[in-house]
Amino acid sequence: MASLVACGDPLVDETYRGEPVGALPLEVSSAGDPSNYDGLPVRVALFWSPGGPDSAQDTWVEQPQTSRAAQPLDRFDLLVFEVPPADLLVGATGYGLARALAYRDDDGDGLRSADEPIIGINGRSALIYAPEPTVGPAGNPLPAGFHVVSAPVPCAPQPLPPGPPDPQDCGVPLGQACRMQMPGPGEPAADVGCGPGVCLGAGQGGYCALAVSAGPCNPAGGRIAVVEGQMGPTPYFLKACAADGDCRVGEGYRCDHWRGVCLAAERLTVVLGETELDRLCMPAMTGMGIGGGQGGMLPP
Repeated sequence: MASLVACGDPLVDETYRGEPVGALPLEVSSAGDPSNYDGLPVRVALFWSPGGPDSAQDTWVEQPQTSRAAQPLDRFDLLVFEVPPADLLVGATGYGLARALAYRDDDGDGLRSADEPIIGINGRSALIYAPEPTVGPAGNPLPAGFHVVSAPVPCAPQPLPPGPPDPQDCGVPLGQACRMQMPGPGEPAADVGCGPGVCLGAGQGGYCALAVSAGPCNPAGGRIAVVEGQMGPTPYFLKACAADGDCRVGEGYRCDHWRGVCLAAERLTVVLGETELDRLCMPAMTGMGIGGGQGGMLPP
């Protein structure tokens, strides 16, 4: 991590830098005692990956205008005052990919130097940016602008589901709220409100989904995503979306524009004390098996 690069001029004024082009929800937490960072010159900033999701960690580049001071338990909007230049985008793909990292700014210039250590990473989510509407790396429409997505991410288009799309979504109200009915003695647990589907997650009102393994039916209003659950990563049809308004925004869901499905809204959460920046790509899906090609998280 020590070789992550910085670029641009030092930041000298945090009071006013013009009108922001983006405001990204960011949270700073700590893997250990938060008091360990008292008095340290901690800064967080966006680091972009011109080489794509699985490029080597020493190629991620700091965007200087995003750098700001931070401490454990901070929650704020990370203001972006300039869109990333073309040389920070991923080749000719038309999109950019970033994560928020924290470092110790020992020389106080507002930028990370090669000898200043990374002391916190944003591992659970990532930021994707499109200067204009395009197609994302997983084959789904990607609107213009900044989008926080759940990580790790699928990096290849998913296999097509078998059979023609069912306009009735196989009888499952995908993405709608649901609940688990506690069974009586000797009775199995029951999903309430999902028809032949399943109710995922007890938090944020539950979420109706259809297991890919349930049969050959292909819901027209769904896309496949791998969800981490008690049985490990499992592929489900989740509610497809093109905008946040397609999801239950009032209950904490947003459109994950990388996957094209409604998922629990993510923040850019930087955990101080974690310094291993994992590769972002999940294993590719093969057929309808579990390979991680469209992974994501729902509330537990």
